[in-house]
Amino acid sequence: MNADTIAPKHCLQIRSEAELESAFQACKQGAHAAFHLSHDQPYPWLSVLVNGSLACTHYFPEPAHPGWQSLNPDPAAGEGTTRFLQAGGCEADDFDMPEYTLVSAEAELAAAKEFLLSPERPSCIRWAEL
Repeated sequence: MNADTIAPKHCLQIRSEAELESAFQACKQGAHAAFHLSHDQPYPWLSVLVNGSLACTHYFPEPAHPGWQSLNPDPAAGEGTTRFLQAGGCEADDFDMPEYTLVSAEAELAAAKEFLLSPERPSCIRWAEL
């Protein structure tokens, strides 16, 4: 699996869960981490965004599809937002995601591990089709 990261900005080849966990830790920029994960083809790919203990993810199955967005497992999620960096790492590209899209960083790592094994949309988190 390929991983484009924000810090340092480069593409990693990830072949195991241990390498994935190591990449998540080594490629943080402060509290932030951002990855674009793909297999040998450009699609599908998984966007992984982390800010501290919170994460948001998007799954893009094919070029014309708008994708799927993670859903907070708590139906009573508030109306706040959390700021994320994109894989480009430029603060001008920061954006805020609403609480209803957030999952724990641990759940996000589990989704990335599932994607490592199969290019299908991970089933360990809830999704909304965009």
